[in-house]
Amino acid sequence: MSPLAGDGDGGGRCTGCRFVEVSQTAGFLFLPAERVCSLLSDDMLIVDSELDVFAALLRWLDHDRPGRLGQAAHLLQTAVRLHCVSPECIVTKLEPVDWLFDAAPECLVVINEAMRPVPGVDPGICLMGASPLPSSSLVSFPPLSLRSRVPLKPAKESGGAL
Repeated sequence: MSPLAGDGDGGGRCTGCRFVEVSQTAGFLFLPAERVCSLLSDDMLIVDSELDVFAALLRWLDHDRPGRLGQAAHLLQTAVRLHCVSPECIVTKLEPVDWLFDAAPECLVVINEAMRPVPGVDPGICLMGASPLPSSSLVSFPPLSLRSRVPLKPAKESGGAL
């Protein structure tokens, strides 16, 4: 069964799948908002960082901007664990997405709230890069004890197919 197929109740999980690859499929772009929220907020989602989740959300929103921007703030607040993203990354990687914040200013409110420190939560480390879009090769976050995600482990170089 496809990780995007769901189980008929609007769920749909990507447990054990390589989410970044799944988020690049055409099927992901046509998921309803409820399924996207469920998928992106899944504790077992395998990602390198929350920037992967943010990039997937951006791609989904961008596919039908007029029809989806009204849901952007809710999805950003519910599905992306912004407390896991350092303020530096928020400023350099998230805020430059002008089309989102110009068209849905309530998203900027969500981002500003996320920049407030959360007691006991280490937002991680953001390595600066030249890429204007979030990239899993630019960021590394330690797993959190509260609502952490499954970290993506790099495949071993075995010379064979995966």
